[in-house]
Amino acid sequence: MRCSFGLAALAALASSTYGRVYYEETFSDPASLDTFIATEARSDLGAIKLSKGKWFSDDENSIGLQVSEDARFYAYSAKLNRPFNTKGKDFIVQFTVKYEQDIDCGGAYLKLLPPTLDPAKFDGESEYEVMFGPDICGSTNRRVHAIINYNGTNNQIDKVVQPRGDQLTHQYTFWVKPDKTFEIRIDNKVQEEGKIEEFWKVLPEKQVADPDAKKPEEWVDGPAMIEDPEDEKPEDWVDGPETVPDTEAQKPEDWDDDMDGDWEAPVVANPEYKGEWKPRMIKNPEYQGEWSAPLIDNPNYEDDEDLAVFNIGYIGLDVWTVKSGTIFDNILITDDIDYASQFGNSTWADYVEKEIEVKKAIDEEEAEKLEAERKVKEEERKAKEEAEKEKAEDADELDENDDVKVDAAEPVEEKAEDESRTMSAADTCERLSVLSGYPMMQHLASAYPSMLSKQWVGSITDDGAALLPIGIFATLHAIRVAYEVRKGMQLAGRQPLLQELFTMLTFSFGGAILTSLMLGRTQPWLESNTTVPVYATAYLLMACMPGDLLYLFLRRTAPISDVFLAGVDGLIRGYGVTAAGVDLVRGMQGQAVSHSLVAWIVTGTVLGSGGGIIDDFLQISRARWAFRTPSMFTSVSLDIKLSFGATLGYILTTHAWTFAEHAPGFPLSSTLDAVLAMVPHLSDHEAHVISGLLCSAVLSTTAHMRAGQYAAAERASLATARRKKTDEVASDSGADIESDSE
Repeated sequence: MRCSFGLAALAALASSTYGRVYYEETFSDPASLDTFIATEARSDLGAIKLSKGKWFSDDENSIGLQVSEDARFYAYSAKLNRPFNTKGKDFIVQFTVKYEQDIDCGGAYLKLLPPTLDPAKFDGESEYEVMFGPDICGSTNRRVHAIINYNGTNNQIDKVVQPRGDQLTHQYTFWVKPDKTFEIRIDNKVQEEGKIEEFWKVLPEKQVADPDAKKPEEWVDGPAMIEDPEDEKPEDWVDGPETVPDTEAQKPEDWDDDMDGDWEAPVVANPEYKGEWKPRMIKNPEYQGEWSAPLIDNPNYEDDEDLAVFNIGYIGLDVWTVKSGTIFDNILITDDIDYASQFGNSTWADYVEKEIEVKKAIDEEEAEKLEAERKVKEEERKAKEEAEKEKAEDADELDENDDVKVDAAEPVEEKAEDESRTMSAADTCERLSVLSGYPMMQHLASAYPSMLSKQWVGSITDDGAALLPIGIFATLHAIRVAYEVRKGMQLAGRQPLLQELFTMLTFSFGGAILTSLMLGRTQPWLESNTTVPVYATAYLLMACMPGDLLYLFLRRTAPISDVFLAGVDGLIRGYGVTAAGVDLVRGMQGQAVSHSLVAWIVTGTVLGSGGGIIDDFLQISRARWAFRTPSMFTSVSLDIKLSFGATLGYILTTHAWTFAEHAPGFPLSSTLDAVLAMVPHLSDHEAHVISGLLCSAVLSTTAHMRAGQYAAAERASLATARRKKTDEVASDSGADIESDSE
């Protein structure tokens, strides 16, 4: 309460000794928050509250107005004690700001608004007289706004004043004087000062270039440097040739002039060559610099006595902040700089040192806590490394006990591979049966039969029968994606299982996720509780099955397995981009996007190629993920081409989009519709089936062509691995022999 009584006494003294105080708020009274009226112009405002913050210097004096919700707009206004017309008076706005949350992006400025403001309609477009205060977004976009309104236009100061971006309380002061000069202070230190018309370009220039002036004919404006006419090339300067015959070279004894031709000595660099000689450069004695017209008084210039005269009735808080926590306090609007200084000292300066001490103690405590956590993690890391080291040593001991012999006809890798292929089916089933005890597998076992009976988004045929039952085709599609991901990992290098699994799921559901985000509507197959487990299980079997039975079976049956699985993928993709893509957008009745041809095409294309697009951007199929400029901007992938073609073909053959219906005002709409009418007309069901069959044919053909390429790459990879292993064994054997001889 000491601070409240002191401020009250200070205000009473100000009313008699100093100029007027038009607004003063320290938020020491709990009812002070009620004076800030929330706008009714928007319904998503962030909440404000009174708070001292996490650290503070004084229980009462540190209380301020805090923005309390992340990623929100704030639009609140409070009425001044009396309207303030600044003509002929000093104008001072002063307040403190504490970015307690270690700000990354957010404003902490105030707007001074005219008396005509309707608080219920206050928003970012409302007219204001002055906007002042810090604004920080990132490490480079930082400044103290000082914007003044002149003739209905908002004008920012030409100079950038840097705000304080730490987590302590800082005081900001903007002082506009009757002589049309100003000062901007931070923590009572002047950051910028001068004439209003020089820092805010609101008036015409006092002087302008003489439009009638012409450059004199004898004026020399270049070049600034010329060659020295008195400089001469030294007599010993060698500027050629660059190469000379090698004097030390001798004709080979076995050289036959008749057979080999005349012998010529090889050429070498000329050791005396210094390059082309050029005179040295000197300043041009006639150079006068770039010519510019002389300045004359601007006939359009007219001083304005009302420059920087403001009419203020409200103070407004209109900011956006990503992280909440900013605290506004000690807001003052007055016409007396002495009172502003006294007020600043009693509310801020007297508490600075104490706040620094409190913040330092909190930082030290936090540092000790982090150091303790770091030590625990370091101990855990060392224990893990020690365990891995012991495991590796045990493995080395086992390797030393094996009689490994390198034979060119039977490489080590091929032998191990053959052993894994001959693993008995009984052993495989015994290992897989262990998985049945896990809850996820039990859930799949109970849910899979019901999933087999379900259809996809809807029936594909007119009689209601489902052409593609979701269970069977989803399983085959899951195996197809898992197989392709595993093949890619086999060549590029295996990665941690969870990373490979994430890659698999991204390729499987990337299109559905992207289109769901674009449309704000969930794709049907993302709503299932069994789809993701089925796809995850498919990859676990592909990657972890004992002996790699599933993967090796598909490799041994290639290219038949590649063609078959690619055909299934084509059926699903063709149906997906049409029924789950285009038709999904068409069915969003009541929304403008349902009539957008662009939305139809983009949704269908992304749905069929989303996983590849995500991989193109983020490289998720590689060991180290990295954002890069996507290659699809220079080389469009087959997935994108195929999805785009299927989408466009579906729209054209079903005549789903016409200019007369969706763009009646478009020029030549009737002519274009007549051209589109020439395309054969199919029902939606027929177009679904044909799209799937065409996609299936394209992907199957491509899979057959790529099967041979992959087999060649696989053989080359195995050969490289075998050579490396042979070299390592030979190197180890040589080292052993050398050690024995020693």
